[in-house]
Amino acid sequence: MQPPAQDYLDVLNTRFSGVIRGGSHPPKSGRACALEIAHAVVGDPWSDQPDKWPDIRPINDGLWENAKTRTEALVPVMMMYWEWAEWPDTRRFTVMRMIALKTVQQILADLPGLDNTISAGCRRVQTLSEAAFATAQTIVALTRPVETEEEAAMAIARKLMAVDTEMRAEGGEHTVGRA
Repeated sequence: MQPPAQDYLDVLNTRFSGVIRGGSHPPKSGRACALEIAHAVVGDPWSDQPDKWPDIRPINDGLWENAKTRTEALVPVMMMYWEWAEWPDTRRFTVMRMIALKTVQQILADLPGLDNTISAGCRRVQTLSEAAFATAQTIVALTRPVETEEEAAMAIARKLMAVDTEMRAEGGEHTVGRA
């Protein structure tokens, strides 16, 4: 199935005033998120569920400067991942891994107020385990002042175990002890 760029743009422009909105919306409201538009393009029942595309709802619903910026950013994303459901699992995993690593290397590393050592560690991550550890370090550093290195290590360990438990509950791979 070829990405229906023109179909997507036609539906976006004719039914939704050319604007992708944050959140989920009632049918026939004249407002839609990126996934609701995608379902409309293929003639599916109204939904914002990521059953055929990756779950971009956190990005769609994130803080954007304005709706125009959201729309300009997400239309190419939807086109790039239009055939997501048809991709082999190995390709999907490779893409998700790359996104996770690049997020830590290029976004977390540049967060304001982050210690230079932690920032440098974020930039060096090469595995998902390293990314999970760097993410936990970042969260601890930016959300809770610690008195000693031991407290910091314990806080990071607790965060990693929480992430690992959450991934097990979702049937995903474990982050602790795996690359």
